Amino acid sequence: MFSDQTAKEPPSENIIKLQHILFPNPDICGIEELYFRRNGRCYFTDNFQTVRLHARGLLSLDTYFNCFSVAKWRKYTHVSRISISLEIEGSFQISLFHIESVKNEKSNEDKTPVKQKNKTLVRETYIEQKDRASMAVFQNVPIEKYIDGQLYLSIRSSSNRSRFYGGFFYVPEKAFPLNNSLNIAVVMCTFKKEDFVRKNIDYIKSHLINDQRFQDNFTFYIIDNGKTLDTHTEDNINIIPNSNTGGAGGFSRGLLEITGSEHHYSHVIFMDDDIFFEAETFKRLFSFLLLVRDINHISIGGAMLRADKPYLQHENGAVLTYKGMSPLKTELDLRKVDNILINEIEENVDYYAWWFYCFPLVLVTDDMFPYPFFIRGDDQEYGSRFVSEKISMNSISVWHDPFKNKEYLSSTNYLRLRNELILSALIYHKYYNTFRGLSLIWANFFSLAICYRYEVLEAILQAIIDFLKGPKFIADLDFNDIIKRLPNEETKTGKDFHNYFVAEKYIDDFTFKETFIRKILRKITFNGHLLPSFLIKNPKDVNDKYFKILALHLPDVHPAHVFRLKKMFFCDPQINTGILCEYSQLKFFSKLFRLIRLSIVFIFKYSRMKTEYRKHRSEMTTRQFWEKRLGVKHSA
Repeated sequence: MFSDQTAKEPPSENIIKLQHILFPNPDICGIEELYFRRNGRCYFTDNFQTVRLHARGLLSLDTYFNCFSVAKWRKYTHVSRISISLEIEGSFQISLFHIESVKNEKSNEDKTPVKQKNKTLVRETYIEQKDRASMAVFQNVPIEKYIDGQLYLSIRSSSNRSRFYGGFFYVPEKAFPLNNSLNIAVVMCTFKKEDFVRKNIDYIKSHLINDQRFQDNFTFYIIDNGKTLDTHTEDNINIIPNSNTGGAGGFSRGLLEITGSEHHYSHVIFMDDDIFFEAETFKRLFSFLLLVRDINHISIGGAMLRADKPYLQHENGAVLTYKGMSPLKTELDLRKVDNILINEIEENVDYYAWWFYCFPLVLVTDDMFPYPFFIRGDDQEYGSRFVSEKISMNSISVWHDPFKNKEYLSSTNYLRLRNELILSALIYHKYYNTFRGLSLIWANFFSLAICYRYEVLEAILQAIIDFLKGPKFIADLDFNDIIKRLPNEETKTGKDFHNYFVAEKYIDDFTFKETFIRKILRKITFNGHLLPSFLIKNPKDVNDKYFKILALHLPDVHPAHVFRLKKMFFCDPQINTGILCEYSQLKFFSKLFRLIRLSIVFIFKYSRMKTEYRKHRSEMTTRQFWEKRLGVKHSA
């Protein structure tokens, strides 16, 4: 342990700020435990921009946004020593800790290994500061020995009039070699999300573009697939109209614009439009890339946190296995220190999703463009071809609505199954035989059929038909033509919601207790579709005990809830969306017989289709392909 008795002024030479200390921001995220932990003698003031501390007030920064990812900085960058500056007023004991996860050799009563945190005091200092001032509280802290874990600050007040205003980790600019050619192009693909995009543009302008430290290093390309935004090029923000070719077409258009630009970009960031984020994410990423050793071979992925539960992580990278795509570090509650440490552990990552993914532009050759999936699976396929060392860091993340909010759409179900079949041919072909391909189809079919979603079944059948037409059909397919062929079930969702929703009857618990005999009867009758009509309960109105209101999203629905009921109302109260579904033997068996006929064709054609899709992939992932598809021409 090293103890500093006096704090010093920040160095006069230029510095590189590695990361700022963040405060909760009600406009972005107000979950305090993602930023600070405090006892009852600390209070936020000035709209969360200041912390007031009384005597014995304790503020701990062992949090998702304010821990310092020391192991990643040590391993991947030139940084070997760090310094910390704080802006404070009052009397303080300030401590710097290193923390890492350890596992006991002993086990508890249920034989589960006990996780513990190994906490080590790195440095400590005592400060008396009458007036508000910025000062270097720790300087030149060596980090070479920290192969894992995090560094964090603990701030304890010894007076009743202490104030904490913020701070940052930094290094002297001249201390390490820099990647001075760093210039990042950000591609955001959007389709009729005007409110999200305008809000994000305003936020980017005020917190990034207008910051002199970054305004010359970030350029935003907003690819407008819906052509609903005003086209313009100013303030490092370019809005470019594009044909409705989905995420694959939007991001490909962005790559064409970037590689054809007179500006020399070093990196690209793919990011979603309907997200929100801390501007600090871009700033920390920039500082990391400025100091990274192997700048042309490292890509950095952002985690997705859930917008409805901002403390919960949906995914932090994914791997491609024989079972398909497997997301990493899912459902982690990032308010907990243990999970922050787990989140920092490095694993093999095959790809990061495109809600936020940064990669070197030098890796984008003329044959390294996305496959034309439209949406769903494009990032998986791209990741299977993308050769780089893929890493993540705590705090590099965005918030996004859970994807299940779109699962009810016919188009989503069509694209999910069609693209899963294409992926089974392109990257999972070693693990997929005809039987497994059929299992995928039938599982998708029955998950909808047993819940009376007969109209969406048409989308499932169309997905099989289009897959069997082969890669050349997919290459030329206009998604607007697909939409015209699919049932438009979603157009009545708003009207149905207000007509049928009763809050007291809403069930979003997928668990269901039933007798063994009922369960067997339900399964052998296709969830009641083989039963005579007099055994089906027909509710008179929404108040009838046989009228049930269930979660719209199929993973949250147990088929036992639906058994022997004539009508069901599936809804999502958060987005005022609902669909009334009605039992029909005729619709069920007509769709089932069509599926059987298609399955016979599938059995004879699947092996050949797998070969065809792999054979023609290289033709559909080139610059020339996308220039022709999008009707643009840019010289690289």
